[in-house]
Amino acid sequence: MWDTILTQIDWVVFAVMIVVTLIVVAFNRQRLIDYVKEVRQEWTRVSTPSREESVAHTSVVLTGVLISAAFLFVVDWVLQNLMKVFYNL
Repeated sequence: MWDTILTQIDWVVFAVMIVVTLIVVAFNRQRLIDYVKEVRQEWTRVSTPSREESVAHTSVVLTGVLISAAFLFVVDWVLQNLMKVFYNL
């Protein structure tokens, strides 16, 4: 019984959310149209990087990640050995 009631409540909440969304869209229609126009205009100015630039940027990121991982590994290993020395674990 409770499952049926909860399912019906879920559908009512969903329907209310849809109605509220449609009302907001109706009242802000011109703003939404202007926003879409501005996005399309801005999209024409976007330039995608070349393959060489993408490969170069990716290699920089991967190198940074590997250096960070190696540094954290060394710090963790040193702290682990210090704990063993001090606490005789």
